[in-house]
Formats: sequence, structure tokens, C-alpha cells
Amino acid sequence: MSKLPVFAKTLADMGHKRVRKNPRIYPKAKGKFLKVRQPTPVDPVEDALSKKWWVDYRLQYEAVRSLFQYEIYRHQMEAISASRIDHETERNRRHELTETWNKETFLLATDKFERLLKSLVDKQTDRLIDFQNKQAKSSDKLKADLDAVATLTGQMITETNLDDKIDEIMNCDVVDYNFVVDLSGNIVRGTKPINNELHKVDVEGNIQEEPFSATS
Repeated sequence: MSKLPVFAKTLADMGHKRVRKNPRIYPKAKGKFLKVRQPTPVDPVEDALSKKWWVDYRLQYEAVRSLFQYEIYRHQMEAISASRIDHETERNRRHELTETWNKETFLLATDKFERLLKSLVDKQTDRLIDFQNKQAKSSDKLKADLDAVATLTGQMITETNLDDKIDEIMNCDVVDYNFVVDLSGNIVRGTKPINNELHKVDVEGNIQEEPFSATS
């Protein structure tokens, strides 16, 4: 028994990889020089039969494919022709049906729009009435204020009664707050009331004379 297989197995067990011969570097083995690969022999009968079957298959396939194309095209043309045929009665029926639908749709839309318009008109009318009521209340209030002001015309200070009002204010009685109110609501005056004569102001004596001018 040769020791080469044992040595190779030992190296493989030790983890060493066997070196593969490169055919571009190492020449072909001498025992393989005379081994020339021959082409696989072809049976002429089998080859002729295979070619005949292939030709028949292609002819049948193309025939079936052409038949399907023809049938599909024929059905399409029949459908187009049938769709173009429209009798007068059918057209009249469709026209009447369309007109009926249009009338029903118009009635529904008219009713809906009328109700919507009525609701909008009612809403605007309510808002207008509310606005008019507010304006009337405001006018009444302004008129009442004007009437109240008109009643106080005699107490107003104007350019004509300005001097008289000043004299009246300066010479009016001083309000005496020297009193108390008991639990029963009675007013108890003080023992020494204020002498109003001491608080009178001489308006004529307090009038400032016209200052001397720089030229006098």
C-alpha cells in the first residue's frame, strides 16, 4: 500500500490544506494525452422526428393564436355595430325618461331653494325688526335725556347768567354739617350753629381792578 494517501490524510487532519495543481502551470498528465472528447452521436431518425414535431408545434401554435385574434376582433366589431344600432322607439323612450328625470329634479331643486330662500328672508326680517326696536329704544332714551336737559335749562350756566351764578354761589349759605342722626333717625343739631354772616363774601370788593398798562 502506498504511503501517499496516508500522508495526505495526516496533513488534512493537521489542518493543512492540500495544494491543488494549476493546469496553466502544471502540464496535463501523460495518461490523459490520448483521451480526446468526442461529440455525442446524433441519431438521424430521432433528429428528423424532433424537427418535424417542432415545425408542427409552431404551426399549430400560430394557427390557434391567429384564431383567437380573429374571434376577439370579430366580437369587438359585433359589439361596436350593435352599439351603433339605435332604433327610433328606443331613442324616444330614452328622451322621455330623461325629460321626466329633469322635471323631477327641477321640482325638487325648486322646493329646496324656495325653503332656503324663505328661511333666509325670515332671518333677515327678524334681524331688521330687532334693529328697528333697538333704534326706537335708543331714540326714546335720547329724547328722554333731551327732555330732562330741557327741564334743567333754568339751572344751566350760560354766557348771559354767568355773573349771576357766580354771585349766587359765592353768597349762598354754608352747609352746616354740625349734626348727628340717632338710632330713631332724628337729626340732632349742634349747640353752636355756624354763623353764616361771617362767610358772606363781598363780591364787589374782590373785583380786581384793571392793571396799569406799561404806557401809563
